[in-house]
Amino acid sequence: MTHSKCDNETLSAMKIPKSLSDKFFVDVNIVGADGQLVYSSNEKLLKVKQQIEKGLFNRKEQNLYYLDDHPIFPGWFKEMAQILTKREWDIQWKKAQCGSSFKYDCPKGSTNCCYHQILYNKPNFCTVESQLEKFARERDRNEILFLPKFYCKLNFIEQCWGYTKRNYCLLPPSSSRKILERNVCQVLAEIPLIIMRK
Repeated sequence: MTHSKCDNETLSAMKIPKSLSDKFFVDVNIVGADGQLVYSSNEKLLKVKQQIEKGLFNRKEQNLYYLDDHPIFPGWFKEMAQILTKREWDIQWKKAQCGSSFKYDCPKGSTNCCYHQILYNKPNFCTVESQLEKFARERDRNEILFLPKFYCKLNFIEQCWGYTKRNYCLLPPSSSRKILERNVCQVLAEIPLIIMRK
C-alpha cells in the first residue's frame, strides 16, 4: 500500500466507464463484525461487488447509478455524458478520453479536454481521502506529514556523510591513527544544522 492508495469504492475518474453499464461495480473486501478481513476456506479474501461512492455537485449528493426501482436501468451506472450534463457542462463535441493514455494523450495543462479530464479535476474527485488519511482520522490523529519521495542521495544520513567526506578530504593526509581519528571527529562535529534539515 502506498500513501495515496484509496479505498476501492472511492470516486475515481480513471475507473468510470463512458457508457451505461450494468456491470460497473468495484470489489470490496468483506470485513467481519470484529473488524477483521474475512477469508474463504482456501485462504483468499472474500469480496463483494459494490457501487462507487456518490459524487457531489453544488453541495448535494449526486448518485452515479440509477435507483434500483428505475423502470429501464435498475441499479445501472449512468453514462459519463449524463453525469457531466447534470453538472452543467457543455460536452457536445468532447470525447470520453483524448487517447489511449489519460496521462500522456491529453494536452498539457488542460482541465476540460475530455470527460475523464473534467471529472478528474472536480474537487470531489481530486480530494479523495486516502486509506492512510482515513486510518489517521478514525484514530483521532490531527494530521499526516507527507514528505517528498525518498531518494537515497537526499536523505538525512547521506547529506551529512557527503558533507563530512568533502571536508575530510580537504584536511592534510596523515599516517598517524590518532590524527586520523581526531580529523574524523572534527569534521563530524562541524556538520551544520542547515545540512541536516535540507
